[in-house]
Amino acid sequence: MLNKLVLGTANFGLDYGIANRSRLSREEIHNILEYARSHGVWGIDTAKAYGDAENIMGEYFTQYGKTFGVITKLPQKEYETTREIEDDIFESLKNMNIEHIDFVLLHSYETYKLYGKKIIPVLQSFSRDKVIGCYGVSVYHPEEAEEISGDI
Repeated sequence: MLNKLVLGTANFGLDYGIANRSRLSREEIHNILEYARSHGVWGIDTAKAYGDAENIMGEYFTQYGKTFGVITKLPQKEYETTREIEDDIFESLKNMNIEHIDFVLLHSYETYKLYGKKIIPVLQSFSRDKVIGCYGVSVYHPEEAEEISGDI
């Protein structure tokens, strides 16, 4: 059942976690990714907010191909134009050296509440064009998911 697992990459690109340990070395990251791949882990969860994580995944994908499903999150920021949203998606594709992102998420419920009406139509368009697979919102509480479930 490991094919349902997703590997988080926050500590690939910045100090992260309960111990706020230093970023992992490229060798440690490579070893983790190889272990995950060889044990059937489905995908990676990354974000622009995770420092160099998207670029590190790009290095890996360049060497080994897109061997994982990809979930990434848009930055938590105010978008003035739809072009800025599009640019962030294209930048993630470029950073990871891939042509398709399986899931694009708004990084938080708060981002959805503030900017979802502008962002979601762009994600719908990218999904129709097969640039991304699915889209949604990263939430921490069931109530948040219930509130937005009819909107997405």
